[in-house]
Amino acid sequence: MNLTYASSSPWNTSSCLPETNNLAGCCSTLLTLFAVGLARRLRETGRFRLPDLPTSAACLADFQSNLTALSLPSTLVPSCFPPRGSSSTRPPALASRPSTTGRGSSGTPPPCTPPARTSSPPATGAGSASRLARPSSPSGRPSAEDCGKGLSTLQLCLTIASVVFAVISAILAAAAYLRRFRKKNQGEEEQGRRRAASTWYDIKELEKATRNFSEKNVIGRSAFGVVYRGTLSDGSRVAVKKMIESEFQGDEEFRNEMEIIGDLRHRNLVPLRGSCIVRGDEEEDGGRSHRYLIYEYMPYGSLHQLIFPEQMKGSRQRRLLTWSERKRIILDVAEGLCYLHYGVKPAIFHRDVKPTNILLDGDMRARVADFGLARQNRAGAGHITTRVAGTVGYLAPEYALYGRLTEKSDVYSFGMVVLEVMSGRKALERSPSEMVLLADWAWTLVKSGRAHEVLESSLRGGGEERASAGWGTMERFVRVGVLCANVAVALRPTMREAKRMLEGDIDLVPIPDRRLPLCRGFPRP
Repeated sequence: MNLTYASSSPWNTSSCLPETNNLAGCCSTLLTLFAVGLARRLRETGRFRLPDLPTSAACLADFQSNLTALSLPSTLVPSCFPPRGSSSTRPPALASRPSTTGRGSSGTPPPCTPPARTSSPPATGAGSASRLARPSSPSGRPSAEDCGKGLSTLQLCLTIASVVFAVISAILAAAAYLRRFRKKNQGEEEQGRRRAASTWYDIKELEKATRNFSEKNVIGRSAFGVVYRGTLSDGSRVAVKKMIESEFQGDEEFRNEMEIIGDLRHRNLVPLRGSCIVRGDEEEDGGRSHRYLIYEYMPYGSLHQLIFPEQMKGSRQRRLLTWSERKRIILDVAEGLCYLHYGVKPAIFHRDVKPTNILLDGDMRARVADFGLARQNRAGAGHITTRVAGTVGYLAPEYALYGRLTEKSDVYSFGMVVLEVMSGRKALERSPSEMVLLADWAWTLVKSGRAHEVLESSLRGGGEERASAGWGTMERFVRVGVLCANVAVALRPTMREAKRMLEGDIDLVPIPDRRLPLCRGFPRP
């Protein structure tokens, strides 16, 4: 990390001057300033977290030296970036956590060299003191009485050890038998799952199920495909996606990816039932393959239909979602994305999280759908692509601009979905005179202490439900949405952190500044 821009580029230092006595404002500014270096490092190396805690400490020391060069106090960084384990509040986006996987390390030593570690002498605790105080014979050797006591103690220990060994052996034998029994059953179940996941449908069956892909059966469209409602010969209802575009270079790559996606099983994911590949005509389309994905049908449709029904065909009257329904939907989506990020190895990034790709099953539980764009994080780091896939308004800036795909890309999209569900407004609203990004609008209200104005009018009104939920819980969901949709990748929480904040398991972090006036003078990417 090159942090010299902190002393060489113009930024507003007024909040960090001693006479202003505004430590909170100064810390927010320094956090954003430090995030610029992290963002540059992400763009140049593809790595976000620093490799270990000593390296982070060295970089912070270098950061402080650049601040000191501007005649600012030498205690700013220790005050705003307290070390892990201290009692003071730690700023949210300091990414100097020790990496257990080693993903943050690079092939060359980081510019910020860790300080030398000093070893400390071993402490003498109560156990050492008790050993020193133990009586012994004048000669310093154990007496005959001590030896006799030791012999009887040894015999007792051997007897107890024999009994314990026999009991443990019986337990281990029973455990080994149960393990072999369970492994056999799991193996049979896994084989059954793989057979189900690797189902390859015949195009004639799909044509019959969808009435030859009739326009009357269309239930969804996107830039990458059209989704049709269908009924298979066994009577089961399915959703068939006819893919228009695909990043898969060949049929074999497509098959492998579908095998992986087909193995995913989670209550908040739409199960993939199978796939279909049809080789096109050589003369008409150059032999290009046509690909289809077959999912389980979700009877309540998409989340988009519930919050924006005016965009759907027909004149169906809008049914306003209750607060409990909104809360459950948001938490269901968070669970599904956490499974993709942490529940499978390697992790999977969805890339197109939006309301049309969130479906509702028969129990009105949300399920994340459309894994046709999902990509596995095979390298253990960010995925780089020359072809950005997704929907404008939900795309994370670093992904849209640089093609840099990380878990934080899905976090940004999730934040936009949270704000849409809570406000009833679209992620990107266009008018003849302006274009408004929902995250900017919500951030402005939250920073000015008016987070309740983000809520849809039905939630802001009276009623027993609002009284039971309280403003606090609703405001927490709005604030988490704003945190997740921050334009700076360094300042976003992980998906796991976002879920825990929604559930109230961890405290909310302060909302950082969204606009970055300190970037004046920086070279454009």
